[in-house]
Amino acid sequence: MVLSLVSLAAIAVMLAAIGVAWSRRFLAAGAMALANVVVFLMTAFGPTSTFEGVRMPTIHAELAAYSPNVAEAPALFALQLVTSMFVHADFLHLFGNLIVLLAFALPFEERIGHRRFLAIYLGAGLVGALAQIAVQPAPTLLMGASGAVFGIIGAFAASFPNLIVPLPLPLFIIMFWVRMRVWVGAFAFAALQFVLLSISTANPLDNTAYFAHLGGLAGGILLGWTLVRGSKDVAARGRRPVAVDLGALSPFARDPGTTQALAQMKTNHDEPQIFQAWLDRFFRTAACPTCGHKVMPRHHGEIVCTQGHRFDVRQDRQRPIAA
Repeated sequence: MVLSLVSLAAIAVMLAAIGVAWSRRFLAAGAMALANVVVFLMTAFGPTSTFEGVRMPTIHAELAAYSPNVAEAPALFALQLVTSMFVHADFLHLFGNLIVLLAFALPFEERIGHRRFLAIYLGAGLVGALAQIAVQPAPTLLMGASGAVFGIIGAFAASFPNLIVPLPLPLFIIMFWVRMRVWVGAFAFAALQFVLLSISTANPLDNTAYFAHLGGLAGGILLGWTLVRGSKDVAARGRRPVAVDLGALSPFARDPGTTQALAQMKTNHDEPQIFQAWLDRFFRTAACPTCGHKVMPRHHGEIVCTQGHRFDVRQDRQRPIAA
């Protein structure tokens, strides 16, 4: 198949988003979301083609994953496995994926970094697509970021199960935002997929790829265990060597982000890995209570200001060391 200009342009958008995400010139989650929106607009306002006797957008016909290509055009199918993650059937399809993606992705990427996040997103998306095609023998035109999105949910739950963050709790087509532990949110989404899958067996018009969702979720869990929990640097960050007096940190919180990080540290004080992640976030914007300049943590519970002020925030000592 010779790809049309609009499909080549869409592929260029996808590659640019992946490149920008990998280089950390933009949030990886934001880059993926933006690429999905741009490709959707190109799909909605672009040309149409006849595919298997059906008139549809050209991007759907050329960049969605068509299962018979596994045998008939394996090189094209390999390309479509990636491009299909950026192609959506309609606005509601896109909107639902973006809401769930950004809810789970932003706090997750902040803790694991942009490259691990991107690897999990793309890897889980591939696993989800292959799972759907493996269990559906009929010719399938698969599209959407759902497998990748559910992969992020699974990886987040596997990596930081007890972290408490605001998440959308699904009740069929309605989302309720509730502060909950990540594993609870992941369990709710997984349970809903099993319910909808059982209902769909009696509805031949339901073309939702539930096995792509579940396959992406499983792939994300495995990738989370491998790339996050199993990584040496994350494990090292998970150890809290000094008992910190959280009350002594309050004067260093000078903006909403730092204040939120301190509140999360108090909530997750019994989860060393989560505590350390929020402690890292705290010191990105923490400021010296004496002069307002940036501060940095040192060993043994010491905090040092760029202007030379030093503070001890261990639980058994809360006085400035020097000024």
